[in-house]
Amino acid sequence: MSILNQIDNVITFSSCEGKNSRNQENAHVYFYYGYPFKPDYHKMLSFAARLAKVLAANDSYDTDIALEWIGDKETPFISISMPSEQIHSVAMILNDHMNEFLCGILDKEPHHLREHQSH
Repeated sequence: MSILNQIDNVITFSSCEGKNSRNQENAHVYFYYGYPFKPDYHKMLSFAARLAKVLAANDSYDTDIALEWIGDKETPFISISMPSEQIHSVAMILNDHMNEFLCGILDKEPHHLREHQSH
């Protein structure tokens, strides 16, 4: 999903369009946020949470957002997984909200994360 590469601090490194729904293999995209610079885990978590919120607000409930850390990777990455038939709708949602991503609006920590850190 090349649309993600337009967002500052995002570098995709793997994607697959999945297989048809008979084979039940989801499409996915894996990307680093803040890579190759020193990752800020709070910003990475915040970005993933905001991404999930945008997708859910646009009825993309079958899309999973996760932070993953595989043993041979130096830093964690974010994964987006969805049924293959939803690739285009997810890309359209991200494109429709691109100005928010490009302006850094979605890079701010959600209110509930700020509260948790202050305790």
